[in-house]
Amino acid sequence: MKNQMSDKIHSVKDLMGKTIELPHRAPILYRWWFREGSKIVKIVREHLSEIEFQDIKSQKLEDSTYYALYFGEGINGRRRFKNHMKPQMRTSTLRRTIAALLQTTDEDRVTQELQQCYYEWWEYDCDKRTLEEMELEWIKSGYYPLNLKDNNKISEEWKNHLQNKRKQLVSK
Repeated sequence: MKNQMSDKIHSVKDLMGKTIELPHRAPILYRWWFREGSKIVKIVREHLSEIEFQDIKSQKLEDSTYYALYFGEGINGRRRFKNHMKPQMRTSTLRRTIAALLQTTDEDRVTQELQQCYYEWWEYDCDKRTLEEMELEWIKSGYYPLNLKDNNKISEEWKNHLQNKRKQLVSK
């Protein structure tokens, strides 16, 4: 199986501004990095214990610390990234989670939050099932608090909190 790692973590602003080439149409695994001080990181910090928060992978990028809060897969890397950035919550679980945490249905607010992030991806030559299996391995081996499905590392309290926030969003 071919595994290409991107040479660095790319800012979403650069990807949106097309100064960096978007992922190819190949299958990808990807990670979203959120900036220390962002609304999402503040909310996550408020709800996780310090021990849980320390389990989140962090990295210094452009004089700020960023945290890997979400991990995903897409059979078409370019389409997956564009769906996350498209102002339609139905196309992205990540968008729905961000909206729920911000307690908003305002798509522009969700987009603004995501534009502060960094995005990292790996391209693979594999089928959907293999990609999903690899995603599950990554989620189980890391600590990604915005991933709910098949994530046995997050506490039931945090999982219930996120699920309730999503339900509240749907009922608005």
